[in-house]
Amino acid sequence: MCNKLKYRIKELMRVNKITYMDIATKCQVHLMTVYKWVKIDENDTTSIPSDSLKKIAEIFNVTMEELYTMYEVPAN
Repeated sequence: MCNKLKYRIKELMRVNKITYMDIATKCQVHLMTVYKWVKIDENDTTSIPSDSLKKIAEIFNVTMEELYTMYEVPAN
């Protein structure tokens, strides 16, 4: 069984060709921290600190809410 991830970071990295190192450098965290962030399961109580989440959103030019896998685009 495959668990759903809490954040869409890996998907956005692939689409935007952004590396783990790019995120670590811009968020001023260790590379292993980014690896851990990408693997956070949706049921896990662990979360990315809000200041880092904001930086990640800026890197991908999305809102912080759009980083969550549970985010749904409102219907028009």
